[in-house]
Amino acid sequence: MHKRDEVGIGAIKRYRLNQSGANNHLGKVHLWRNRLIVALVLTIPTLAYSIYRIWQPTDLPIFNDIATWGDLSIGVLSTIAILYFGAIYWRSTIRGLKNHLFNMDSLIALGTSTAYAYSVAALISFAIDTKSITTLGSGQQLYFSTVIYLFTFAIFGKWLEARATSKSQQSVKQLTDLRPKRAHLLSGSHITDISIEQVRIGDRLIIKANESIPVDGRVVGGESAVNESMITGESMAIDKSIGSHVIAGSYNKTGRLEIIAERIGDQTLLARIVQMVVDAQRSRSRIESTTDRIASLFVPAVLVAGITTFLVCYFWLGISMHDSILKFVAVLMIACPCAFGLAAPTVIATSISLASKLGILIKGGSALQLLHNVDTVVFDKTGTLTFGKPVVSDIHPIYGDAKHALTIAYSLEQSSEHAIAIALNDRAKRNRLQPRPVSHWVSYAGRGVSGVIHGTKYFLGSAELVRLHCVDKIPQTPKLESPNNSLVYLFTEHRVIAVFAISDKPKITAAKTVKQLHKMGIQTYLLSGDTEAATKGMAKRLGIKNIIWGVMPDGKADEILKLRKSGKIVAMVGDGINDAPALASANIGIAIGTGTDAAIETGDIILVSGDTLALCRAITLSRIAVGKMYQNIFFSLFYNILSIPIAAGALAVFGISMHPELAGFIMAASSLAAVINALSLKPINYEGQFDLNKYLAPVLIFTIFSLLYVVFLFIG
Repeated sequence: MHKRDEVGIGAIKRYRLNQSGANNHLGKVHLWRNRLIVALVLTIPTLAYSIYRIWQPTDLPIFNDIATWGDLSIGVLSTIAILYFGAIYWRSTIRGLKNHLFNMDSLIALGTSTAYAYSVAALISFAIDTKSITTLGSGQQLYFSTVIYLFTFAIFGKWLEARATSKSQQSVKQLTDLRPKRAHLLSGSHITDISIEQVRIGDRLIIKANESIPVDGRVVGGESAVNESMITGESMAIDKSIGSHVIAGSYNKTGRLEIIAERIGDQTLLARIVQMVVDAQRSRSRIESTTDRIASLFVPAVLVAGITTFLVCYFWLGISMHDSILKFVAVLMIACPCAFGLAAPTVIATSISLASKLGILIKGGSALQLLHNVDTVVFDKTGTLTFGKPVVSDIHPIYGDAKHALTIAYSLEQSSEHAIAIALNDRAKRNRLQPRPVSHWVSYAGRGVSGVIHGTKYFLGSAELVRLHCVDKIPQTPKLESPNNSLVYLFTEHRVIAVFAISDKPKITAAKTVKQLHKMGIQTYLLSGDTEAATKGMAKRLGIKNIIWGVMPDGKADEILKLRKSGKIVAMVGDGINDAPALASANIGIAIGTGTDAAIETGDIILVSGDTLALCRAITLSRIAVGKMYQNIFFSLFYNILSIPIAAGALAVFGISMHPELAGFIMAASSLAAVINALSLKPINYEGQFDLNKYLAPVLIFTIFSLLYVVFLFIG
């Protein structure tokens, strides 16, 4: 195999894995849909016969034939149902018992099997006694139809669950489909079409108008507007020119671009986003774990309640065998909390899918749940609240001239990727300065660097570095000491040579983000390694009252831990390598998507576009989503718990009873309520403003389902 062909094999495997995951969920939807169709085919004649039993028309001869063979015919249909559907639920029950766990399928399996077994036994007994297999006029009560109805309602709930999960997987498929299959490779003056898996780092690619970009890269020729909305959530097209970075999966709208491939296959932002979404959808939240524990206790309790109901009714109250069994089955079916299993997963899947469309990556249900409790947000300054592209706004030489000072600074920082180093290097390049050879280069984490140039040891860094390595005092430079400036000193061991003023502009939405967080009742902190004056100045511009300044990279995590020990639930927002420990130390780490790989890998939530206002959307989404999880738990248990005593016969003296068919209907209705409530997340406003939609859905669901419950209860 050619080396070029070998590159990207991992990407192909990952792509196929994600595709197969999405297809697997789609396959489950088709599977449960087909089962539902079979159930409906069995239900339609059963329902017709049930209607006949209520009306009992006698004016047409055909109805006498129906009456003669009806119970036996429905018994045959019920046998098909118990063999086909019963096997599904009994397999699930046995798997659960092997792990010493009861699951919700156990109630369905036991309830339907009991109703079927009783009906078969009653029919055989009747046939032996009467020497006839027709039940016309016998008054014999059989529950074959009940078995079919219960399976239909249960399968309807499973189909709803599969559809809800599949819809969340569609976001993965949409993302993976963004990547084009081919790329235009530029070799000299020739353009060759190659498969995307053959692209290697450093290749020059041509992106034509109205084409998707195949890899992450840097523009080296041409100008165009690129739509990155599917990746970053930013709706406006972004102008790209020489030096701009482009993202795989984004759409080139107008001009022709020439790019150099910098990340390919699994390393592209698109591939990493896809994997994060997949991992998030597979993860579990604390609420899901809690519901599992409750279900494992709830199911045995229901079995005990059902058996107790049967024993009391038959042996103590003297109720007939078939009525006692009927109440036993009704208790099992009404208590079956199928919707309980949907309560959290449907909301989490919908939320993660919705968040990805808003330019927010949430790494799992736990992160979603944790975020809603956050009461303190700590921001890194450079690159998080500012553009991270500082410039040299002024140079104040103390010994020598500005050109000499800038040349020395350029020489010391020429290979550094630090934001301040880039600012100094850009200024030097614009002045067409040439760096000098440097030996014995040393980096002082968070403070600066040093190196020997032509026999003299120079230092470049913060005021703290001056105090540690220079006998000279820090010079007074009132003209440079603006709240917008960070001061960087060039010095030797004996004297300070020059002072550089570095300024960085806050992001357009930074102040709005802080204001919105305060409205949401969240405290904000600005954490920076910069001077007190620079940190205070930026905090004042943005409306942040709490500042922590002069903190070295290795001390940021300690500051986060101090806040946590004081009882605060802390979210740390950062973008740099030096922010990774602080992100990991916070209750929840939030990384800026335009930042470093280390920050992105460490963060629990990624703001893909780098827009801090997305943080407010994420918190709003998490608060609403967690609320809906608890609402779904309510919907899944309220009607079930309310109905258990009714199914057991507590209201029989008032002529109110609950048949298993009605119990199955309520079970399916609870599942439908959970799914509808989860899907109601989509039309909600996430900009932090009041939105009636987030209150409307649960109120309407509760009102409508309560009315239906009462109506069907009295009809039943």
